[in-house]
Amino acid sequence: MTPERRKELRFRLAFGVVGLLLTATTVLSQGWPPPARMAEAGIIGGLFFGGTILWSLRALQRGD
Repeated sequence: MTPERRKELRFRLAFGVVGLLLTATTVLSQGWPPPARMAEAGIIGGLFFGGTILWSLRALQRGD
């Protein structure tokens, strides 16, 4: 893996962690939303940012 690729993956990992934390902070600070909005926040935040974190970690561990 090139140093540039490793740097990009670390950035994506940090972006995913920050995004997931901001999503969780927003939901918790505004109070628990109705189920429809909670599903939207969970799907968008959880799947997108969580997927980014998992994908980046996997790629860094494998050396892709």
